[in-house]
Amino acid sequence: MTRGTRAEEGFTLVELLAAIAVLGLVVVGVAYMLSTSRSFVDRFAVAREAMVRVEQRLETLQYPAAWTDTVPGTHVSALAPPLPGNIPATERLYVSYLDDPADGVAAADPNPHDYKQITVTVSWDLGAPDSVSLSSYFAAK
Repeated sequence: MTRGTRAEEGFTLVELLAAIAVLGLVVVGVAYMLSTSRSFVDRFAVAREAMVRVEQRLETLQYPAAWTDTVPGTHVSALAPPLPGNIPATERLYVSYLDDPADGVAAADPNPHDYKQITVTVSWDLGAPDSVSLSSYFAAK
C-alpha cells in the first residue's frame, strides 16, 4: 500500500465550499420547517380555544333563561376576554326559526315556530381571516 504525498491528502477548497453550501441549504430548510410548524401549532391553539368558546356559548343557550338575546336575526359582539395571545375576536350569533312539517304547515300549523336554529361563529384574524362555527337546534318555547 502506497501513501500519497502530503499535498494530495484532505479536501480542496472547492470541495469545502460545496459542502458548506449544501449544509447551509439543509440548515435553512430545517429552520423554515420549524418556523412553519410553530405557526401551525399557534394557529391550532387559537382555533381550539375559539371552539371551546363556541361550545360554551351553545351550552349556555340550552337554558330558556339565556334566550333573551336569541331573537331571530344576527347578533354580533366582541368576544371577551380575547383569545390567547390577546387576539381580538368577534362572536356572531345567528338565530332563525324552523317549522316542523309533522304538525302541519303554513296556515294549518298552530305553531309555525317549532325550533330555533342557533349558529355561533367566532372569527379572528392572524394575518388571514379564520373562524370556527357550530350550529344547534332548540325547541322554541
